[in-house]
Amino acid sequence: NVNEISMPDNCVSLFNHDDNIGNHFLFEDTAYYKNNRTEENGMYYLFNMLLESDKRKVNPNVVVKSGTRIIANQVFVGNTNIKAVELPKSVTYIGKKAFAQCVSLTIVKYKGTETQFNSILIEDNSFQDCKNVSYQFC
Repeated sequence: NVNEISMPDNCVSLFNHDDNIGNHFLFEDTAYYKNNRTEENGMYYLFNMLLESDKRKVNPNVVVKSGTRIIANQVFVGNTNIKAVELPKSVTYIGKKAFAQCVSLTIVKYKGTETQFNSILIEDNSFQDCKNVSYQFC
């Protein structure tokens, strides 16, 4: 009968976790999650969090929507069609294996400065197996 739970804006670890069967989200089986999740170009958001994607629908030139703060674990893992990613300057966290094995990824464009990009909490294996990636700041 829980109606509301408040979490601080800097909370990232409770939103998702990895296990042997994939990526899971806190409260993903609730009506709240199902009613508030939105889809845009094959990417699924819960407010300012990018939680998952559908490989069949995602454009090779991914544009993460403005205002997104969190890119969850494994959002794009293994999507070999992705060639470029544009990240808004609002991003503060990129989860484990978010872009891992996206072997065609060559450009990450960040809509902010290099200093701002360097302040993002990026998990060590977020871009695992991505070779020849160049970073652009604007």
